[in-house]
Amino acid sequence: MIRLVSAMALLLGMTATFAGCALRDLRPAAPTEVQPVFASDEEALDAAVSTYERYLVLEAEIVAAGGAGAERVLEVATDTYGLDLLAGFREMRQTGERLIAPASLTASRLVEIDSHRTRLSVAMCLDIRGTPAEDLRTAAPADAEDLVAVEVAFRSANAARILLDGSKPWSGGPVC
Repeated sequence: MIRLVSAMALLLGMTATFAGCALRDLRPAAPTEVQPVFASDEEALDAAVSTYERYLVLEAEIVAAGGAGAERVLEVATDTYGLDLLAGFREMRQTGERLIAPASLTASRLVEIDSHRTRLSVAMCLDIRGTPAEDLRTAAPADAEDLVAVEVAFRSANAARILLDGSKPWSGGPVC
């Protein structure tokens, strides 16, 4: 009987030891410092500009194809913003609007960036000479501007990719 009690005590002790190990393994590790996605602000800006230039090429191709293949825009945009862009292409098809020529990026300036360089905002100057959205039923507006400033939000998907996450008219100082 003493051996049985000793064996049970040993078994319970081992179970408690292993359970303690298991509990330690399940506990969250101490927080570690998150490394920035890009090595520098300049590197993040370069990645954002590259993504936006790719977006401008895709936009021109999609519009030239009458909206066919619009889902390709999801290659360079977050899911949420990509859906907004797809809705814009759909509306363009329905209203008969089209771009006369693709816009080109002439200048960019970093506006804001988070400490991990995963979210950034960039002021960009677009040359839209000959690119106004033209309604096929009416003439293009005569007072269209040649240069337009926009603020574009970006979010990194991982160290190799950064995606468009929104766009709005720029309201800050001169960019163009």
